[in-house]
Amino acid sequence: MSKNWRNPKIIIGNVAKHSDYFEDWKKRLQNYMPVKDFKFVNDILTHTAHKGHISLQEIYDKAVEHNKTTDYMEFIKELEKDGYIIEVENKYQFVSSFLSSFWKRNNPTFNT
Repeated sequence: MSKNWRNPKIIIGNVAKHSDYFEDWKKRLQNYMPVKDFKFVNDILTHTAHKGHISLQEIYDKAVEHNKTTDYMEFIKELEKDGYIIEVENKYQFVSSFLSSFWKRNNPTFNT
């Protein structure tokens, strides 16, 4: 038997792949926000999932792309409050490795 089943990345990926629970996290955002706001937030979370973190400068750059420069940090505060991300050393990362893996799988195309 292969030892791959013990690999944490494989375990996390499989849990995220086979769990409807994480889909609810994304649907909650889609249902709560106007489309333009969701696109911005999803872009932030997709970047964070693929890169492992997102800096304040990268958040601002995405805010410029999405025309959200006046209120972009309000979205970040809400994502923190709702348990999606956390700030660690001036960068934001997912609170949950499972949710991060789900976001990456659910948004496989990512442009740096």
